[in-house]
Order: sequence, then structure tokens, then C-alpha cells
Amino acid sequence: MPNLVPEDWRKAVVAILKGRAPGRVEVRYRAMLEWQALFPESYFEYQLRDAFAKYLARDDATGRPVTDMTPPGIVYEFIFEHCGRLVYGKVGLHQPEKTVVIVFSAHRPLKGDTL
Repeated sequence: MPNLVPEDWRKAVVAILKGRAPGRVEVRYRAMLEWQALFPESYFEYQLRDAFAKYLARDDATGRPVTDMTPPGIVYEFIFEHCGRLVYGKVGLHQPEKTVVIVFSAHRPLKGDTL
């Protein structure tokens, strides 16, 4: 069952997503392809980053931790609405200094509209 995503994790991820610093965000190729299939008008990576940042900036953002990702890090999965469609997202905060964000998934929910 989803719970509130921890505020410190959300704030760190949002700051990195919005910061646009080179090498601090990795959007996996498959995540970008699936995002573009869901939102053909959102061709650019910054549009995905902005949508994720907008959701994760909310105090009521809910999700679940994921513990089996490579590379290891603090990873959460969640479902949110963007442009009237539900999106399944999976994002990790990585490196010992927690300075890199990896977007693993960005697609329509495949197992219903809840986690």
C-alpha cells in the first residue's frame, strides 16, 4: 500500500530535477520512449523531468519504496496524473552523496491504477 513519500527524499529529487546540472539526471532510454508514446507532444526530456518534479513537490505525493534496483539507491515508485492521464513512475536517488537521480520508468500503469 502506498504511503507518503518522505519529504527529504522528495526535496532532494525535485532540486536535482529542476537544477538541470549536467550529469545529475539520467532518464533511462526505455523510460523516455514510453513517456513519448504516452505523451507524443512531450518530445523533450525536460518535459518529463518537469512533470515528475511537479508531482514530487506535492506534500501529498504517495508511493512505495523499491529495493531491488541496479544501481542500488533510494528508489520509489508512484502513480500520478499528468495531462489527464495516469503515469507510473519509478525514480531513484543515487551515489553516496545522493546527487544523481535516475528515472527508471515513465509509462501508463500496467497493473491497474493503483500500486
